Amino acid sequence: MTASIPRAHRPRQRAILAELATIDAEAVRPLRAIASGGATQADHDRLGWLESQAASLRAELAALTPSTS
Repeated sequence: MTASIPRAHRPRQRAILAELATIDAEAVRPLRAIASGGATQADHDRLGWLESQAASLRAELAALTPSTS
């Protein structure tokens, strides 16, 4: 993936990928609560917020990648 990102954008790409990894790790607890049937509304809210953050980061990452068409 790095090869398709312009060199000037690579530090931001690395930061975005690190943030996405952190979000994935933070999602484990609310997902576990949901899967076990013991989730609270806070678990659902947290998971929704994390997904919203991840979607924004994925969009930013896509914008860094030049279109090949």
